[in-house]
Amino acid sequence: MSTGCREGADGSAGVWHRAGMDDVWEAVRASGGGLIHRENLLRLGVTDRRIEQNLAAGKLVRVAPGVYEIESVWRASSSDEQQRTRIRAVASGRVDFTVCRMSAAAMYRIPSLGGWPARVSCLDPSAQGGSSEPGILLHRGPVDRTTRIIDDVVVTGLARTLVDIAAHTSFLTGVIATDHALRYLGIAKRELYEELTRVNPRYGRRLAARVIDFAVDRSWNVFESLSRVRMYELGFASPELQVDFADRRGFIGSADFYWPEVRTIGESDGLAKYSRAEWVGDRVPADVVVAEKIREDRMRALGNAFTRWTWDVASSPARFAAHLSTARIPRR
Repeated sequence: MSTGCREGADGSAGVWHRAGMDDVWEAVRASGGGLIHRENLLRLGVTDRRIEQNLAAGKLVRVAPGVYEIESVWRASSSDEQQRTRIRAVASGRVDFTVCRMSAAAMYRIPSLGGWPARVSCLDPSAQGGSSEPGILLHRGPVDRTTRIIDDVVVTGLARTLVDIAAHTSFLTGVIATDHALRYLGIAKRELYEELTRVNPRYGRRLAARVIDFAVDRSWNVFESLSRVRMYELGFASPELQVDFADRRGFIGSADFYWPEVRTIGESDGLAKYSRAEWVGDRVPADVVVAEKIREDRMRALGNAFTRWTWDVASSPARFAAHLSTARIPRR
């Protein structure tokens, strides 16, 4: 008796059609390390016609040529997770494929402001200045001897990744990535300076050096890094970071920014502070708001002024300059 997966009249795989195509996607996804590969579907008797039907019906999403994801899984994924899935899909089955720049940053879980590039960046020492193929952007550069494997993807070493980003993106993007790595990924500035000397990029060396000079290990998140870069670009005095305050009742908390010369505290006030689990814990948002108000009042009682700004304000140079000026933050 045959147990093969013969195609039905409608182009479906007979046995799998009776079992339910959802079972097919889940089984192939599990056997493919979280990716649905066309060749694995064909091996089970699922035809190209059937694949196209499910793509058209919104059951599958094409992540890369010949690689798919279940639509409900894709939709439930964050943009960062989708980017990592796309990189894994593009890199799968390729030999001598080293992911670099912002694509490597995504694999390291380094945050990006404003989304991810549409194409996956790959290091190719023989590439001719930004050459590419569909879905892939090839970058020329020295061979990296410090590559790592993250989620089955070969990526440039952390120092090389940061130097490449610092040299070949914007000052803001470079600082966000480097701030995060200095604080959370256990790398030191010394390693970055050494890597910059080794790579010696033809273009962007001065920019990369500025990024490394400016980056710190005391920015907790993208919002704080963005705020620091804006202050610098707008010509305002550099604040002290993560300054602790206490009164007779004990420790009050740490301020994101502090200008001691004018005794002013600055806070980058994102909505995450009132909603994300790591901030809220077991408290309801209303309790967090009350606690923040008490914290601010105690800091003010020490003789400090207090100013807050939101993403919208920090994202607009004109609005942020007006905000800081109103708060009497001094210029350099």
